[in-house]
Amino acid sequence: MREGDSADKLSAKSEFVLVLRLVVEGGGKVTGELVDPVSERRHRFTGARDLVEGVQSWMDDAVKKVRRDEE
Repeated sequence: MREGDSADKLSAKSEFVLVLRLVVEGGGKVTGELVDPVSERRHRFTGARDLVEGVQSWMDDAVKKVRRDEE
């Protein structure tokens, strides 16, 4: 999908932003923070698995919000 394509979901009526602050330390250790700049919700993580779980949780909450707004 390219920007401007008719299937471009970024033009949907609901948009969400998630900022990833990532630090890769010596030995490849990954730490950082996920930040939703609108709600100011933050999730600190250590390790890739924690990052993935944080993103999944944020996405689940975004989908729930859209569904509530559609009711």
